[in-house]
Amino acid sequence: MDKHYLGAEYLQLDNEAVRVWKKDGIVIAEFKPNLTIDLETAKLAVRSRKQVGNGEDYPVLVDIRNVKRIEEDARKYLASAEATEYVKAGAIIKDGFMLNLLANWFLKIDKPKVPSRLYNGSQIKMAMRWLELFKTVEQN
Repeated sequence: MDKHYLGAEYLQLDNEAVRVWKKDGIVIAEFKPNLTIDLETAKLAVRSRKQVGNGEDYPVLVDIRNVKRIEEDARKYLASAEATEYVKAGAIIKDGFMLNLLANWFLKIDKPKVPSRLYNGSQIKMAMRWLELFKTVEQN
């Protein structure tokens, strides 16, 4: 992922769970290595994303490649209307067998309230192009 600093004009937030920033009209959230996403961590990530988004609707790219595990209550929360507030669409970057299973389960069973797609780490540019389609879409 592109990890260079974006300058003072972009709000960045970095805490124990996630680093969140805006780039070219897309909010990007990168979870920290070896993290287990429990409900508390999921809520912290959503608060962080909402803070960076400053109450505006954005497409969101979420990088979970370094995550160790995602608990069931966290997955259900992340798919909820509360967690997807201000999200136009979501692209999830994942790698590895277990994260692939969890991410597919999230999309098919938990069913996020916004258009969502999965991408491998080698497909970040493709994910960003897909999210570009949602930058001008009005939120319902």
